[in-house]
Amino acid sequence: MPLSAAERQRRCRLKKKQDKDKYEEYLHKARDRYHKNKTLVKDMNDREKRLEKTLEAYTPPPSPPASPIESSGRKKVRRDRSKLYRENLKVLKETVMSDSVKEAGLENVIRMDALGIRYDKQQRIKAVDRKLRRMIVNFNICDDNSRATAGKKETVTKNKVKKQKRFLLNTVSNLYRLFKKECSVPCSLAYFAKMRPFYVMFPSVNASGSCIY
Repeated sequence: MPLSAAERQRRCRLKKKQDKDKYEEYLHKARDRYHKNKTLVKDMNDREKRLEKTLEAYTPPPSPPASPIESSGRKKVRRDRSKLYRENLKVLKETVMSDSVKEAGLENVIRMDALGIRYDKQQRIKAVDRKLRRMIVNFNICDDNSRATAGKKETVTKNKVKKQKRFLLNTVSNLYRLFKKECSVPCSLAYFAKMRPFYVMFPSVNASGSCIY
């Protein structure tokens, strides 16, 4: 196995140290080379002196030794993440929360009054958005607004979710008007079209050449 560079250098130094005359000659040459390349302050010009002072001034001081951080006291936990809150919430769900309360959207109100937890505006917006999205999905998959395909293999997959294809029975603008009449919730046409399920598609001409409508 060939020797590495470090091993070869180590062997070379050992050989030099074994022969005292050669080793003294090596040290003498090294001292001469050092004194030849060394520049004293008295031999420097003004520019070199300024540069040397600048380098000394900007040399960072040695960093102090790192002291271990001591943590004292109880770890602060959010109130809605504590064990007591979870236990109270579990009891509240078992006793008070019913299907009628959830359908009426009073779940958060009762939770706020009973546990004293305030929900910020962003959380309320997300809850309303989820409810509106669910309403749009249910409206699109209704048999009055779309129909399922006949074949079992006529499916579509998105994000590993496989669904049977459905085709719209009307245009998006007409369906949006019907949705506004039935649900009476604030919703834009763009959001209604965006929240359409991926398996609810626009009708097209099938292989036989006849229209699906």
